[in-house]
Amino acid sequence: MHEHLHLWQDHFSWDKSKTEIIGKTAIGRATITAFKMNRSSLVRVRAMWIKLGEHPPIFSKVVQEIRLEAQQKGLTPEILEEILKDEF
Repeated sequence: MHEHLHLWQDHFSWDKSKTEIIGKTAIGRATITAFKMNRSSLVRVRAMWIKLGEHPPIFSKVVQEIRLEAQQKGLTPEILEEILKDEF
């Protein structure tokens, strides 16, 4: 899955506890399996981050919204990365 061509929310969502990632598409499910994104150590760490108020990530959602808007306006991924690098 190429991060510049696909939006996280198109392929993934969080379970009710926000500790496990759910694959919404075949690409999402294959990615979760290939990278073992729900291994027990990550699920435990996410639970800890929730207690600290650091999860689920908000920044990535903002970046994804910016990428979607840029894509709709015809900006290339390279130009967008330059913009994001300067802003964030």
